[in-house]
Amino acid sequence: MASELHVDAIKHSGGTSAMTISSAGLVRTPAQSQLVQLFTHQQNSQAQTSSTSFVAVSGATTAFTPKFNNSKIIISLASFRLYISGSQRELGLALYKNGSQVDDWSTIYSNSAGASAIGGQYNQYIDQLSGHDGSAITYAWYIKSNNSDTTVAINTNGAGDGNYQFRIEEWQ
Repeated sequence: MASELHVDAIKHSGGTSAMTISSAGLVRTPAQSQLVQLFTHQQNSQAQTSSTSFVAVSGATTAFTPKFNNSKIIISLASFRLYISGSQRELGLALYKNGSQVDDWSTIYSNSAGASAIGGQYNQYIDQLSGHDGSAITYAWYIKSNNSDTTVAINTNGAGDGNYQFRIEEWQ
């Protein structure tokens, strides 16, 4: 006959917590950080705009449901080929959470005359949850141009040498 032991927490005799078990059966050990969930998406299609307001990048939006209400969420974006049509122009990158901008990741400048392709951009944002209600969080990467006569783009040719990767990690 099999036996079951029902516990919420296992503690050291000195009172320190060794592990906690959530109602979903997830085990948390406070002594070390643990990767709980990982989401990655690689996109090979082009995204471009000449809008001076931020617009969502296709393929760089996801709904992510944390397993714990106090996790550390790390959102990363690696883009390998960027394009700015014009000199003295800018491509703006930003992270949105549930439709609101939470971070203006970076601004990339073009100082050369005419069109320019720029390679290699890595951005990371840490979202420390506190009392999260367990619902999905939508994270999205947005781009914009600083001038309406300038086109900015990521993955300018879609041929595999200009892809970008969107990554979300949940840590406890």
